[in-house]
Amino acid sequence: MIDEKMVIDRAYGVGLGINFNTRAGIFNVSFAAGSRLQSSLDFGNMKVHFGYVSLF
Repeated sequence: MIDEKMVIDRAYGVGLGINFNTRAGIFNVSFAAGSRLQSSLDFGNMKVHFGYVSLF
């Protein structure tokens, strides 16, 4: 017989971003940090996203 255990683990995260309007378009920079319930947020392991929307 296989011994089955139920594991409950929830993920959570925080983030922020900013948009810059320029003549060439819109630039976006976003930062995010996440973790699971059993560990704390690790700000040394953040995700960074750069975006660009072209206006023409």
